[in-house]
Amino acid sequence: MTSFTFVPLLETGIKTNKFEMLAKGIQAASTSAALAEAAEAAPEGRRVGVFPYQTLTGWPQSQPVDVGETGKKYSALAQIDGVNAYFTPFNQTPVSIQIDAAQIAMSLGRLYGFRIGLIAFVEDPPETPPEAVRSESVKSSAKGK
Repeated sequence: MTSFTFVPLLETGIKTNKFEMLAKGIQAASTSAALAEAAEAAPEGRRVGVFPYQTLTGWPQSQPVDVGETGKKYSALAQIDGVNAYFTPFNQTPVSIQIDAAQIAMSLGRLYGFRIGLIAFVEDPPETPPEAVRSESVKSSAKGK
């Protein structure tokens, strides 16, 4: 069985739609398994996500999807403004069909040039245009300087 490396993401507060990375990584066979493990330590009412990553550069190697993962879909989060920015909703819906959604997120990250995380699918994502997310993130990172 193949396993992936994930970094857990924790929502900064209830329904803030801003997620920050936690320090401890997770090894899991699928995105749903990683989300379940991340949820075990989450405070009540706060959502969790995962950021799949690989330590090598280049495209992720294609691996078959885990049987229990087939058909599961996720909402994407993006960390657009660098490593100190929050992950925020990104209006993409990766689905584990032929490969795990983690591999889709890693590939999207390579294409877009920023990190992509995953949360449990949200039927009605918040309507936050990427420009608003970007400018809010820039303002918050400027305050920290």
